[in-house]
Amino acid sequence: MADIGELVTIAQQYQRDGAWREAAAAWRECIWRGPDHAERPQFCAAYGRALLECGEGVHALVVLRSAAKLYPDSAECLGGLALAYVRAAAHDRAAPLWDDLLARFPAHRDRRWWLPAAAHSRVELGDLGLAEAACREAITAFPEAAGGYAMLSVVAERRFRWEQALEGVDHALRLCTAAERPSLIASKLRILGEMGDTAACAAILAEQGTASAAVLSASAYLAMTQGTVADADRRWDECLAGFPDEVQAWLGKAGFQRATGRLAEAEALLRGASERWPHLASVRQALAETLAQRRDVGAARGQWQEAQHLAPLSIFRLWSQCAFLGACGARAEAEALLVQAGAAGSVLARGRFEYAKAARELDAALGFLADLRSASPDNAVLAYAEAEIRSWRQDEGDLEQAASLLRAMCDASAAAVRAGELLVRVQVLLGKPEDAAKVAGSFPAGDRRKGVSEARLWAAAQRGDWPRATETWQHVAGSFFLPALHLPRAELHKLAGKIAAPAHGGILAISMVRNELPRLSGFLAHHRKLGVDGFVFIDNGSDDGSTEFLTSQPDVTVYATAESYAQSHFGSRWLNQVIDLHGTGWVLHADADERLVFPGSEKRSLQDLVRYMADRGEQIAAGVMIDMFPRRPGKGTASQHQWFDPLRIRPSVTCPFIEAAGGVRRRLFGTTVTLSKAPLINAAAGVRYLNSHTTTPAPVSQVTTALLHYHLDYLFDAAHVDRLAAEVARAEHSDFAVDRRRSLALMQALAGEDLLGPASKRYTGSRQLEKMGLIATTQDFEAACG
Repeated sequence: MADIGELVTIAQQYQRDGAWREAAAAWRECIWRGPDHAERPQFCAAYGRALLECGEGVHALVVLRSAAKLYPDSAECLGGLALAYVRAAAHDRAAPLWDDLLARFPAHRDRRWWLPAAAHSRVELGDLGLAEAACREAITAFPEAAGGYAMLSVVAERRFRWEQALEGVDHALRLCTAAERPSLIASKLRILGEMGDTAACAAILAEQGTASAAVLSASAYLAMTQGTVADADRRWDECLAGFPDEVQAWLGKAGFQRATGRLAEAEALLRGASERWPHLASVRQALAETLAQRRDVGAARGQWQEAQHLAPLSIFRLWSQCAFLGACGARAEAEALLVQAGAAGSVLARGRFEYAKAARELDAALGFLADLRSASPDNAVLAYAEAEIRSWRQDEGDLEQAASLLRAMCDASAAAVRAGELLVRVQVLLGKPEDAAKVAGSFPAGDRRKGVSEARLWAAAQRGDWPRATETWQHVAGSFFLPALHLPRAELHKLAGKIAAPAHGGILAISMVRNELPRLSGFLAHHRKLGVDGFVFIDNGSDDGSTEFLTSQPDVTVYATAESYAQSHFGSRWLNQVIDLHGTGWVLHADADERLVFPGSEKRSLQDLVRYMADRGEQIAAGVMIDMFPRRPGKGTASQHQWFDPLRIRPSVTCPFIEAAGGVRRRLFGTTVTLSKAPLINAAAGVRYLNSHTTTPAPVSQVTTALLHYHLDYLFDAAHVDRLAAEVARAEHSDFAVDRRRSLALMQALAGEDLLGPASKRYTGSRQLEKMGLIATTQDFEAACG
């Protein structure tokens, strides 16, 4: 039988060979055979490290916690425990251990890797100043090691200092070992991708080939942002085929499938991964997120619980789970989760921020961000998050603050293109097109990202250069996954079709319905009076008589589908599919709770408007949604909903180039919803919808429209409020129906209250909206219509 010295030699050889399970068994034998051996603390630490490397993280934590308790003065045991916490993403627990180690053992040989590891934990907790100090100490003490430079690069990334990040990773590459090189190459590709230097990325990939999973995964991620969908798909397939034992290949491929609407494939792949790696929380988390995207909320909850069981200490899992609970509106559950995790300080604030952001509680989210940013003022990731949320709110002050934050990021690094993309959008919203165009013109010529391309498209449309705008759009449509255009065609079953497609130049109204019977008669009557030639309804599972009513109408075609509304990109894929079938002329897209008006529409027809637009080559009429409401709750018919609140209308970077916000829902419920649409398009010219609010780019008319939106009639009528509650429970609408959920939750407080605000107006007609600046006309249109 081998003595302990021989066993140690055997264990060390197994480690050098990467045979970690065999090494763990050998170290365990050393512990058992030498209970009083002087080096038993080192044996325990080595055993824990071997368990970590062979994927036994929970077991490793048990071993290393016990070892650290038995041997509190053992640097190896404490260092092993800190590393186990890092692997478990428990950086809040690792950070104080690193601090203790570095203070108590100033000359220990393992400081070489302790310092970069300590910097890693501080980065993930947002303590960039402390992280940088650890990196610089590592570089000073161990200038021949790559770790300090590699982590200093990460610190620079979090500050959006991309040139410094590139300098750090290049220095690390000059010093690194062969084992460290692939992950550093992957980091360099990510940094260059952020900088928009696609030529440099291509040169690296040509030199490196596909020899490692890390590099191939990085190239696939790069293709998702700077390449094409087909290229990214091919690279992920290569990664999975070449490295089937690397979980990152499975997670990356599944993530790509999710991003391109292939949710069933992603779920199947992840279920296979969960069988292959049953103890990996990251797989369970990815599966939970996929199931949530499929709106299987119950199954998603189950997978989150599995992930929580497997990684109870992970701050990343905690934050993501809080976001999921925020989308579900489960505040008490999220708070209980944070308490159970023992979250405190920045970890607690970040968890609450993720909840509030997902729940669209933007005031609360900004409050938690303020706490996080006060502790880490140079963290550009947090500053970007604040700018993004302020851009959603769209108040003038919020937009100015967002612009200030983003300009500071761009000034700090000319390569901060991501900040520049958002800055273009914010400056457009602020009505500063010259400033926005200047930023859009500063992006690297080789940068092909979607946001960059959209900024260029806007700039071309702004100056009337439609050939350039069209060319840019063709790049976007040919490179990126656009759900409304690229999702598989749905199974639409034709139930009735009383009309043929309207003649060229005719007007077809298309609407999606589910249990809308109380609204349908009014919808049809209003739009027939406007001169709509025919109607197509897409019925998504009505059981209230809507289908029977519609199929009895003389000018209605009805299609039915049982597919998920959410997975059809909230109906936009269905809409385009019907347009492809019937859209030989103009298309009016309105929901059953909407009524179109335009300047003088009380005495004019839609034919007047489309004829005017066609004569000028205009293909889209933009519009705003005006939420109508009663003076007091309890009156549900549209005739009682005669009041509205004004909106703020701003220019936008996406077609139809306007964005509206405000209204009564913002005042009563605090919700921030987009209230702009493109209700009228020239389908014959190839215009299609990208979502409920935007279209493929084309010339937009100066004559604008409004949709009187009776969305709140179910909410304010006790006879129909159950319909709204049912839609909230289905969670098929965007953001898990958070707007509807909040409205329902706050309704009780409004019972019997006068709903009018200081700026509320009683609706009197289209000319009133025109005088208020909510719709617009032109002299030519007025002259043409008489």
